[in-house]
Amino acid sequence: DRIGRIVKTLLSYARNGREEKTSTSIVAVFEESIILTQAQIRKEGIDLQSNLPNTLPPIRANFQQIQQCFINIINNARYALNDRFPERHPDKCLTITGDTITVADRPFVRIVFYDQGVGIAGHQMAMITKQFFSTNPFGKGTGLGLSMVHGMVEQLGGQLLLHSKPGEGTTAEIWLPAAERPPLTPHRDDCPFCTGNEGALPPCPPICARVVSARFSRTNAATGSAALSMR
Repeated sequence: DRIGRIVKTLLSYARNGREEKTSTSIVAVFEESIILTQAQIRKEGIDLQSNLPNTLPPIRANFQQIQQCFINIINNARYALNDRFPERHPDKCLTITGDTITVADRPFVRIVFYDQGVGIAGHQMAMITKQFFSTNPFGKGTGLGLSMVHGMVEQLGGQLLLHSKPGEGTTAEIWLPAAERPPLTPHRDDCPFCTGNEGALPPCPPICARVVSARFSRTNAATGSAALSMR
């Protein structure tokens, strides 16, 4: 079974570069990841706390790949928490938050996973994203989870940051570049809705094209009654 999981994971990892990338909601990925893991989280008595605002910008990625990243990190947190707290405990907690940061004038979505588990020893941190390296007991993991997360995140132009202290827990941060928004449509000089307001209005609405094509003109009226008489 362990060999089968390793082969399946390697095949998935090899396909990463060929998967279609689309505008993807981080919040939707998170919600589906929790659906797949919440039964185990509840069974193990882990207190899950999350705060991912719906205003987080989308990223350009493959939904299933990002979901796999989230699940891998959540599972690592579960193992660490269960190792430190085999039974229910007030500190048996996993916190997941999300926000937007700016790096070199570019917006990034940052997802932070913090568990209060056993933590990772300093001498293991340098190896933690290497293939087949695992801090879990034999048979508990393939040693490919964080290696895959690291590879997928880097392929998307992001970063995986890990901070840990034995006996205090681990923080895993995923930074992913926000999807670029389409360029704004410039205002048309002959648009009666926009002329004189180019800096204050969004791009010309579709109605502008109809108005301009019909060659309507704009005339200013001094008073309301004068405007009515112009109809």
